[in-house]
Amino acid sequence: MRMRVGFRDEFDELSKRYKEADDEGLRHSERIILDSITADYEQRWKANVERRKITALQTIPFQLAPGEKVPTSTADLVKMVRDDKNLDNICLAFLALRDSTGVHFPMFDTDAVEKWCRENGSKCQQ
Repeated sequence: MRMRVGFRDEFDELSKRYKEADDEGLRHSERIILDSITADYEQRWKANVERRKITALQTIPFQLAPGEKVPTSTADLVKMVRDDKNLDNICLAFLALRDSTGVHFPMFDTDAVEKWCRENGSKCQQ
């Protein structure tokens, strides 16, 4: 439930348990939960961005707490993917990364972002 309201730590914990689980039945159940949550976030934020008729990058400032740095570069978006604790912000960062790089990163797949960063290092550095 905490994942549904935006808590990254719980999402990361379930992802870790999924990757490390030996029990195939447990892995199957965890995969279903992860896929469902991921799809919900992606569908909700894509619809929200389309309804507002602005980009994901333009939407991010509305989500940030006062004083939080607004991303202005690909490196800032990668930092948000790496460090932000709010799944709504991370989802928007993924959508904005897709727009700015032309790469369709699977939602919440930080490994895919890290792989892209290793191949495109200068774009990911601050």
